[in-house]
Formats: sequence, structure tokens, C-alpha cells
Amino acid sequence: MATPSRHRQPKLFALAGPWAERFGKEFFRALPLAPGIYFFRDADGRLLYIGQSKCLRTRIASYRQVDPDRNPKRTLRLIRLTCRIEWELCADAVEALARESALLLKHRPPFNRAGVWAPPQCGLRLRVESGRIELDLTQAPGQSTKSPSEVIGPFPGRLRRAFGPLVRCLFRAMHPTADWWDYPAGLLTAKAGARVGWPLPAGYEGPLAQFRAILGAGELPAPWFTDEPDAEAKGSGHHAEFWAGQAEAIKSFRKANAKRPRAESSQDDT
Repeated sequence: MATPSRHRQPKLFALAGPWAERFGKEFFRALPLAPGIYFFRDADGRLLYIGQSKCLRTRIASYRQVDPDRNPKRTLRLIRLTCRIEWELCADAVEALARESALLLKHRPPFNRAGVWAPPQCGLRLRVESGRIELDLTQAPGQSTKSPSEVIGPFPGRLRRAFGPLVRCLFRAMHPTADWWDYPAGLLTAKAGARVGWPLPAGYEGPLAQFRAILGAGELPAPWFTDEPDAEAKGSGHHAEFWAGQAEAIKSFRKANAKRPRAESSQDDT
């Protein structure tokens, strides 16, 4: 049985985009071949959309030809309402992404979907008291007023996925010869929202200082998160494949934290 095909009304005339007549060819030829931010406004000057591109001329000119059969209604409405186009040059594409992110959060244009709300953040709460350490996540980043608790952050939401690997590696750094069965209950399956803790061993200050460095922007201290754990380390708790996965999760979190302006920036799509 033949599958029915989708029939469309044949076009007897070529359809020109509304911008071709509204702005003219010279307008698009005069657009800069440089990275920057662009703004679409309606007849009353109301801001409709903010975008960014490494080449303003190419990106803005791509809106000239619209096809009701291919473009979504949201894009067609944006093109129909736009009566004024403005732009702002940036030094490079990285600056354009960061600038776009800040402007989207400030203005929240109606035709932008991504990047108009700040992503949720969280902090890591650390408590050292009576020879014991406890860690969990909190939705209220910032310094705690309840000593000896401390909240480190804020961090992007990726911290939730890195929480388990972080606390497992901290325990390993404090107990380098521990076997699987030596790990506290729940630590090997710890997820965001769980509170984990254990008695502090002698000499815990060094690993804890390294842990703070991991949460910062400094270099990764060895031998914490090398891809190949110490070959001489004994105990079944030091399987290379498992710890390499923990290292990757932490590196991914650090990368997202270091490049937060780019990570929060919206894509250059309507």
C-alpha cells in the first residue's frame, strides 16, 4: 500500500523575505564582518531578541530568507515584527558569548528562550568538629554563620554530579590504603542531597587543604586526580578504572566552574 505523500501548494512566484524590502541590500552589505552582539527591535523600539555571532554580517543576513514550510512560527513572527536592527562589536567570540549572557539575564527579551534566567547554584557545606568531618550540599551558597560549619561556593549545578566523586576522593586522600569495606556506609553511592562523614585521621589537614584547592581554580594537586592512581597503592579500593572515572567527573565540574560565563551563555538560535 502506497504511503500518502504530503502535498503542498506549488509556488507560482518566488517569495522574498520581508527584510529584503524593509532594510534593502545595502544595509546587509554594510554589516561588519566581525564578532559581536545583535539586537532586534519592533516599531516602538521594544527589544525583541538578542543574539551573538563570530560574524555579524553572515548571521544577521541569514534571517533575510524565511520559509513558512521550514521555519518555525516563532521565527516568522520575529522577522515580521523586527523593524530595527542594532549591533555591538566585541573583541572576539568569547567576549561576545559572555556579553550576550549578561544582556539576556538583564533584559530577558520575549523571543529568547535560553539564557534568560540564571541557572540554579549550590554550595558545598563542610563541617569539622570533635574529630569528625561532615559534608553535604546546600541551596544557600555563602558563608555560614553557624561555626564551625562553612559553605564553599557558589558553584554551578554540575556540583551535584561531582559531589559523590569529590567526597570519595577526599576520603581516599585521607585514607590512602583503605579497602572498599573501610569506606563509610553510603559513601560509595553518595549522591547530591546526602550527608556523608567520617572520623578524621591524623594528618588530615593536608588532604583537606588539597580538597579546597580542587574546589578553587588552582592546579589539580597530585596524586589526587591523576588518570593513573599510584601503582604501589595497596588495597582493592584503588582500581584504576573506577578512580579514573571519579577524576573525569571532577575535571568536568572544574571545567564548567572555570568557564561559567560561556556555559551559561545561550546558543545563537531563535
